[in-house]
Amino acid sequence: FEGAGRFNRVYLDNTVVLGDLILDSAEIYGRVFNAPLSYIGGASDLRNAKFRNTAEFRYAKLEGALNAKGAEFFGASYFGHSHIGGMDFSRVVAHKNPLYFNSVVFAGAVMLEKCELLRGATFEYARFEDEVTLRQCRVYDRFNLSRALALKQLKVRQMQLTDFDFLGARVLGEADFRDSVFTGNVRFSLDGLTRRTHLGNVDPLHKLYKQYQGD
Repeated sequence: FEGAGRFNRVYLDNTVVLGDLILDSAEIYGRVFNAPLSYIGGASDLRNAKFRNTAEFRYAKLEGALNAKGAEFFGASYFGHSHIGGMDFSRVVAHKNPLYFNSVVFAGAVMLEKCELLRGATFEYARFEDEVTLRQCRVYDRFNLSRALALKQLKVRQMQLTDFDFLGARVLGEADFRDSVFTGNVRFSLDGLTRRTHLGNVDPLHKLYKQYQGD
């Protein structure tokens, strides 16, 4: 798929690719790029690719790193429950929907730098086995790291964020939030009023948490 290829729809459901998946500068202008439950044995190169509608990578296994520098996502983008060898999302623009990385296992380093996420992103329940760097991104909606686990360092540097959720998250290394600006709510736990309200019955909390689920 390398080069300036243009495709209406692409279906790679349950596909096994033993080498690299190269979509460098490709454009999927139709309804869907579908690759759920797929296996990519090498690197996944999405640099400068344009996904005009849904991009579906749920339950995929990407053994190598996912490089999406300069990619644009215009529709819903699902990576939930996948295994990704490492990720570089520098200069990514997500226009109309959040990026969904809920319950993803990242085996390598993760970098989001100079991104523009107009509808935010969720990494709820994600597992980061190497360093995580979020730097100089502009996020115009909720950025959710609730219940994520970072085994090493988490750097959130020079970020511009609105709402930021860190409910139940764990960072085993250093967490660094220097020079970041938060213009909305920053939540490391439930606020006191919500906690007291539900001490006797926690069932209604399901609705509260459900808005952070990727599915």
